[in-house]
Amino acid sequence: MSATTGVPPGTLRILIVDDETIVRDSLAAWFRQDGHKVDVAEGGKEALHLVSASRYDIAFLDIKMPGMDGLAVAEQIAARCALPVVMLTAYSDRELVARAASTASAQPEPATATGTPARIGPAI
Repeated sequence: MSATTGVPPGTLRILIVDDETIVRDSLAAWFRQDGHKVDVAEGGKEALHLVSASRYDIAFLDIKMPGMDGLAVAEQIAARCALPVVMLTAYSDRELVARAASTASAQPEPATATGTPARIGPAI
């Protein structure tokens, strides 16, 4: 067991935050199939509660959500802990991407539906 996350070595603790059930559940199933421990949240407040209560290795946040959007969630997470965050969006709005890139600890790297960025792939 990892002293940091409490899961077996090679297993990641992943948080997925998306208001769309199909996206949230599909990503969770994909990661669980690979043996990772996954928690899901439907919105920002629930995500922040989970981050306060548990330790995660990485979080996937939808940018556009009702109430607290993913950018606000990422900023609050960055203020609390050093959790890597991957921002997800179906929008190609340049202003939105620029706002996401300006959040704390952001390292923009676009991904397509056919694959994950090279930097993330080895971790998952």
